Amino acid sequence: MCSLLPTSKGRGSTPPPGWVQFAPGMNTKRRTMTEGYLNQRMPRSNTVAMNQNYVRKVLSNPNTPRINREEVIAYVLNHPDKFTPVADMTDDPEQNEWARKRNGAAEHGFMREFRRRYGGPQ
Repeated sequence: MCSLLPTSKGRGSTPPPGWVQFAPGMNTKRRTMTEGYLNQRMPRSNTVAMNQNYVRKVLSNPNTPRINREEVIAYVLNHPDKFTPVADMTDDPEQNEWARKRNGAAEHGFMREFRRRYGGPQ
């Protein structure tokens, strides 16, 4: 008799010892980061701080594949506007308010530090 046959209530019985159980919604596939995926992941509605944080998390994760790292680095260097905070100390109060919302808690030296670390024009 096999131990994984459904029980009378329709649920499977317990797996044999040593088997690894994955949760039903657990995605075990690795995502290949393309420019299209990164555009989708960092839409224009995101704040600059959210984009900076996502890039930091991806690059600081030791499990991120090298090809994904290179793709993220190229994306940041090709789209500096998504990672550079907008000036929020102008004479126009409405512009300042919009810039504060757009920036979030963005780090102002992010692009300079990024280029120093990963290459690209200073």
